[in-house]
Amino acid sequence: MTPREKLIEDSQYNSARTSEMTRYIAFGLLAIFYTALVSGEIKLSVYLSGLFGALAVALDYLHYLSGYVASEIAIHRHLDGWPRKSMWRRGRFFLFWAKQVVVIAGVIALITSVASTSAGVKSTPLHAAPTTEVYP
Repeated sequence: MTPREKLIEDSQYNSARTSEMTRYIAFGLLAIFYTALVSGEIKLSVYLSGLFGALAVALDYLHYLSGYVASEIAIHRHLDGWPRKSMWRRGRFFLFWAKQVVVIAGVIALITSVASTSAGVKSTPLHAAPTTEVYP
């Protein structure tokens, strides 16, 4: 195996593992959001982390869908690879990075929620009844 082939194999492996980890994190964000939603009290940062999780799952699906379409076009045109200017190839690249950014934003939102809770910051949950209690 040539050094270039090793690099390509390593790149493919890392890309697959990154997509897999992104998917796990996105579903984890959704699980935490759903748990908070069912408990009846949900902070804005947890709500945002759930929203980012759902968006990451959608971007993950679209990423693989665009890869499938790009491959099918290349196969039907009897090409050795994807056309460089293909909308589907570019979409695949964009969606891969978009889902990474969205998952990172979701994790940051979740960390913000945990940090504000552990620091004793009192915040009004989105679904809680209004209170007249005054916080010092």
